[in-house]
Amino acid sequence: MTPFSVGYFPPLHGHYLADYHPYYQSGTKARNPAFDAHSQAILNLKNPGKAYFGSGYQDLLAALRPVIPQLRAPSEIVIIPSSGQDQVSVGLSALARRICERRPEVTMREGCLRRTTTIEKLSRGGDRSQITHLQSMQYTTAPNAPGVKILFDDVTTTGNSLLAAATLIRAQEPHAEIVAFVLGKTVHA
Repeated sequence: MTPFSVGYFPPLHGHYLADYHPYYQSGTKARNPAFDAHSQAILNLKNPGKAYFGSGYQDLLAALRPVIPQLRAPSEIVIIPSSGQDQVSVGLSALARRICERRPEVTMREGCLRRTTTIEKLSRGGDRSQITHLQSMQYTTAPNAPGVKILFDDVTTTGNSLLAAATLIRAQEPHAEIVAFVLGKTVHA
């Protein structure tokens, strides 16, 4: 687990499991020689209808096992939504549910952070700006929700979707402690 921070005033702190190396080299269709097993597991997790989804899920669950006891509790997992309106990664949701099973004081409230309008997929050149995420996501608070929020995402590149989510949560829960937990942080070769 590697720490990282993004943004300012206040910065958002978090951890990621490992580097994520995109399948293709930046700006080309040439295969990235740095693409590794962890990066493959994340891609597999993004394809729940494919036969290899299970192997990605199992590989990432195995990598998460030593991390689960370190999560602050009580806390609530907030999944960063996919680029499509009202879509959340099936794989991330499944991993979050497993975390909650292993740590009952860590909960997940599905749909509390949602994408209200579809944005272009970031992996295909979509606008990565924080304002794009702020304008396309909505957070709904709940009474008696735990004060610690764990923003959970598969890959972070700029950190702007995480920062936008933190901004939306702080607008409704100004005293919430917000941390990020990401499966992979993009490294461009």
